[in-house]
Amino acid sequence: MIGRVLELLLQTTGYEARFLEGAEPEKLGDLLSDVQLVILPPLLGTECRQAYLEGIVATPAAAVPLMELVRDGEETEPRTGKIVPWPCSLEVLEREIKAAIPQCEAT
Repeated sequence: MIGRVLELLLQTTGYEARFLEGAEPEKLGDLLSDVQLVILPPLLGTECRQAYLEGIVATPAAAVPLMELVRDGEETEPRTGKIVPWPCSLEVLEREIKAAIPQCEAT
């Protein structure tokens, strides 16, 4: 649910956003080929989160910035990207996105 809400919020502010529901972590290479930022939502669970992180790092797109939305007290080790406390306001989220990819403008 959080992923879908983020997708809609980002689209309303002019970003092209896609929620990759059900994407298999080992097949992320093709899905990340034209991505400027990966946002990992909270509540994935430790094993699922780790599988996605490994899938992201193993792709040729590994240089793509990674932002993790983390609830207070949520385990985030190892940290591989920018940590953003969740929940946060849309303004904070947009500021963090712009900081992660400063050359990117909302379209």
